[in-house]
Amino acid sequence: MNFRRATFTLLLISSLFVTTHAPAQSAFTINPSMSASWFNPDEGGHGIMIHILDENTAWLCWFTFDNDGGPAWICALGSISGDTMIFEQAFTVDGGNFPPFFNPDQIVEVPWGSITVVFVDCDSAFMEWTTAIPGFQSGSMPLVRLTSLWGNECQESSGASINIPRSSVPVVIDGEVTGGEWDDGVEVDIIINEEWTVPVRLKNDGMNLYVLFANVSGPNDENRVNVTNLTTTFPELFVDISPNDTDDWDNSNYWFHMSFQDCFSIGFYGTPNNCQGSHPGWAATNWPLGETGDHTEMQIEFSRLNLIENQAQSVRLMATMTSSLQGNFIYYNWPNDGQAHLPDTWFLAHIE
Repeated sequence: MNFRRATFTLLLISSLFVTTHAPAQSAFTINPSMSASWFNPDEGGHGIMIHILDENTAWLCWFTFDNDGGPAWICALGSISGDTMIFEQAFTVDGGNFPPFFNPDQIVEVPWGSITVVFVDCDSAFMEWTTAIPGFQSGSMPLVRLTSLWGNECQESSGASINIPRSSVPVVIDGEVTGGEWDDGVEVDIIINEEWTVPVRLKNDGMNLYVLFANVSGPNDENRVNVTNLTTTFPELFVDISPNDTDDWDNSNYWFHMSFQDCFSIGFYGTPNNCQGSHPGWAATNWPLGETGDHTEMQIEFSRLNLIENQAQSVRLMATMTSSLQGNFIYYNWPNDGQAHLPDTWFLAHIE
């Protein structure tokens, strides 16, 4: 019997034994409790069912409609990595009839496209799909849990996460905040002391990650140019594109530094060995800030990070203000308990 059809039959049977589930709070790694019904609360009437087959494999069926209002079942076998499910070969079926006139030999699988589901917590997710089949269009939507399997409790895991929103508002990397270019970014704060906070905003356009460090000159402009006594702190961004691997630095870990030059490395951090005016695949604004400058901006191409363009995905991030290149190795971090040498202490970031 065809594995996909057999699994699909089990999925339909198991959906009869469900109960509602209470909301959960923290971020996590995908676990068996994700086997459930999910839907977009703004579009009740269609939704997806997911079965976790093992720690690496999931089955999904989306019960929806085409643009003409006809029923459409879109199913796929996919892979699991951390908080993300990727279904690269979704399909629909054609040729069936209602029993007793059903003939399995007449069923034809029709390739449909790809689906990615990123889970934010036990009860919410973000789904994105790509298709070129007539009668459908590519898109995305939020998901919330509708049901859970009896006895299959949600398993919380430690950590915290943010969503980095997709934006159509362009950013100009010039150190100036104009035209609402950062209004739709998610904001986090680097707390330096009671008098000084550096807001950090993040967003993406499907091809680039954008980062704004604001208020970097500090109280009374004390951080504008204070190199002589080694106390000037500069923005840095740490990125781990494999958020579920070990806590060791490797070729999935990236370091970006903005000061009088841009410094960059893969697999290590905090050294001036690769500092220059510009680097392929990313750009930033630099010191000196000028008389009125108070912001620095960064643009990193997804290709520079080996990320896939126009696809929901997850990374770990840490933003910092540091004087490490001056020899002091002072770090003011977001998250505030993040440590540069331990990527698993950074925040989990879901790129929409």
